[in-house]
Order: sequence, then C-alpha cells, then structure tokens
Amino acid sequence: MLGISFSEFIIVAIVACIVIRPKDVPTVIKFFKVLYKKFMRLKKEFFSYYQEFHDEVLEDESEYIVDQQGVPQKVYDISDLKDKSISSRIKDKPKEKVSERI
Repeated sequence: MLGISFSEFIIVAIVACIVIRPKDVPTVIKFFKVLYKKFMRLKKEFFSYYQEFHDEVLEDESEYIVDQQGVPQKVYDISDLKDKSISSRIKDKPKEKVSERI
C-alpha cells in the first residue's frame, strides 16, 4: 500500500488525532473521500489513454520500424515471396575481381 507499513500508518493516525480537532473530523473525512474519488477517476482515465496508445502502437508496429536516425521506415514482409529466381541469380552471379573494380 504505497510503501506505508502498518506501524507508520498508526503513527500518522495518532498525529492526525492530536492535530485535527474532533469537530473537523467529518470535514477531513469528506475531503479525503473527494480526493480519493478524483484520484481513482484520473487513474482510470490515464489507463484508458495508455491502453488506447498501446493498441495504436501495436497496430502500427507491424507496418513501420525506426532506423538509427529515428526515421520511420516501412516494413515489407518477404517471407511469402514465391519467386526464388532472385536468390538463384544472386548465387549464380560471378564474383568480380578486385582489380576490375578499381
């Protein structure tokens, strides 16, 4: 529970009983109820935005990747290529001699 142990909670409760006057206790309780409801609403809103963003990223992730310069590049799926002639032409191509390239 937010890193607060039971003994720390008891100490905070005792200090609160000393500091808060008895007639102000209902007001303080109402304040914390309102604060808790706002926190839960913000938490729900944050997680819904996070989930929406996560879904969009996962959907787009299969279409683009980011290169080293940070530029998105389109991804192509080559696993379903039926044409094997390209790979056979690469294997059959004669190698150049180093002197021919210079």
